[in-house]
Amino acid sequence: MKNSARNMALPCLIICLMLLQSQRILAENYQIPVKIGEKIPNITLKNFMNEPGKEVLFSDLKGKVVIIDFFATWCPSCVAYLPHMNDLKQKFGDKLQILVVTKESEETIIKYSEKYGNIKNNSIPILCNDSVLSKLFPHLSIPHEVWIDTKGVVRGISDAKFVTADNIENLIVNNQLAIPVKNDFFDFDHTQTLSYNLANPKNRPQFLYRSTFTSHYPGVVSLTGSKADSISKTIYFVNNTILSLYSSFIEKDLWAGRVEIEVKDTTRFVAPAELVKINKDWDESNTFCYELTTPASLDRKKIQRLMKGDLDRNFDLTTTIVEKIKKCWVVKISDQRLFNRTILKKEITLGKPKAILIENAPMDKLIKRLNSSDFVNINAPIFIDQTGYNGKIFIEIPVSLFPENNSETNIEPLKKILEQKGLTLVAAKVPLKVFVFRDAQ
Repeated sequence: MKNSARNMALPCLIICLMLLQSQRILAENYQIPVKIGEKIPNITLKNFMNEPGKEVLFSDLKGKVVIIDFFATWCPSCVAYLPHMNDLKQKFGDKLQILVVTKESEETIIKYSEKYGNIKNNSIPILCNDSVLSKLFPHLSIPHEVWIDTKGVVRGISDAKFVTADNIENLIVNNQLAIPVKNDFFDFDHTQTLSYNLANPKNRPQFLYRSTFTSHYPGVVSLTGSKADSISKTIYFVNNTILSLYSSFIEKDLWAGRVEIEVKDTTRFVAPAELVKINKDWDESNTFCYELTTPASLDRKKIQRLMKGDLDRNFDLTTTIVEKIKKCWVVKISDQRLFNRTILKKEITLGKPKAILIENAPMDKLIKRLNSSDFVNINAPIFIDQTGYNGKIFIEIPVSLFPENNSETNIEPLKKILEQKGLTLVAAKVPLKVFVFRDAQ
């Protein structure tokens, strides 16, 4: 019977050894990434620095919290974290095992340590020439930390900054780990530009600032628009001239008549006189598309500065606001009695579609209506108020005399209309703020 039992035990022992060896082989060839919540396979840990031939099954670490720290000598932050890792290992003793893992050779680590001396005092095991753990836990950036609980289950993947005493103790005592997951984006193509990668909607970051500038967009009418959400806001312009692009952020008191173009090639701004009608060639060469995205919280003045910077760079311009002596038309009271009637509502008799009605409004409204509301109308006359009147007026003026259709040739008929209301226009030269375009130096 003894011989029979002995004969049966031998094959069983052989089978067990074969099974154990096959498990090791399977573990060594295990290349499917392990996710959070999954158990790490019972791989063999080897290539320990300064310990040739040493091999440890991962199951031998059962009962300890394990942190796998992926490392390289070319990574300054990886090297800088080693003393911190040493301190944590000493603090928690046998309850914690930290494994420093690298694809680099032992020779590389030794040479680095001999030169810089900051790895020599490391008491944490360093596994060199890794080809297994990096496949189980693929990553792009290092330090890369894998957290494994006492039962061999992956509980977290993080940056090194989350390897703290509090987080380790929470995993040891409560088997809990509340830290952000480090997700490396493997679809990012490092051989391509940022804009190319941002076209991939997967894992795309939220745009904070972005500006786009293009030439004329064929087959599309000129337009402007905007959109916003809780995170960002975007303004966009399609097939706009240089002047119309700048007009979008220049205050209206610097519009028509207060714009001066001091550049060599003015045809970039305004079509030559011989092209009075819309000329397709000029339009396609001198209209542009521009889009700007900013954080939703950004105020209007900051957005204006961003736009100005973009446009100045793209058009190779320098734009400034300066004070210059400008010819203008001063509105004054010429006949107080007639003007007194102007401020009475009963004097309003018209109200026809071809008349602009200034009804129960301050003098400032009349002045604003007289000044062109078209930024592009750079030669429009300038009107300023010197009546000294702060009350309300009632007045109507034919549409044809307003700046949308106005030029210096309309001054005389406009002057006659105003004189009937006790007002007059007086030519004067006064210092005014002017928006000036110049070629960049």
